Amino acid sequence: MIITLQWPTTWPWLIIIPIAIVWAGLWGYFVEKRRVAPEKTFIIIALLGMVWGFIWTYWVSGVLIDLLTFVGVITKLSSTYLALTIIAIGNALPDALITISFAKQGKAIMGITGGYAGQLFGLLIGFGLAMLKMTLKNGGPIPLDLFTNSDNILDVIVIFVALITLVLTIVIGLAKKLKFDSTLGWTILIIYIAFFIGATVVACLQAYT
Repeated sequence: MIITLQWPTTWPWLIIIPIAIVWAGLWGYFVEKRRVAPEKTFIIIALLGMVWGFIWTYWVSGVLIDLLTFVGVITKLSSTYLALTIIAIGNALPDALITISFAKQGKAIMGITGGYAGQLFGLLIGFGLAMLKMTLKNGGPIPLDLFTNSDNILDVIVIFVALITLVLTIVIGLAKKLKFDSTLGWTILIIYIAFFIGATVVACLQAYT
């Protein structure tokens, strides 16, 4: 599917995919039941699983984008707003759960660092590679109309909210001598609630006015 960029249209796929899911479940069940130490050849299974995990992620991401596009067409909400809410929550929710787990174990600094670093990695690597691909594909630089197009108001809000959040994190961290408490948590939560409400209002005004 990735090589041909086409959806499966033949009936064998309707058989292969359920068999693959059942086989994976039975394999995991019997391996767990036997409780045996993995053999050296299991590294091949691990590598294949990793590769197919990437492929499934690519495929499911395409389905998610199609569903969000469908929602955008029905609700007339901009794709930027849908990305700021549904995609953003789905992307950052695992980091949030891990951060909460670290905080419960007394390792809040590690959790906070991982939370910020995870988003930084996604921004620099994801956005950087995407822009590199577009630049090579178009054969030259791409004009940036972020601050000249009024339709990009949500993107500008995201940039400034992220900047304010980072500055407040540094200020509170220095004021507390790197001993984070509920002050930082409540501050960031209030900022996100205000951002979510503001983004929703702006998106609705753009869609229905």
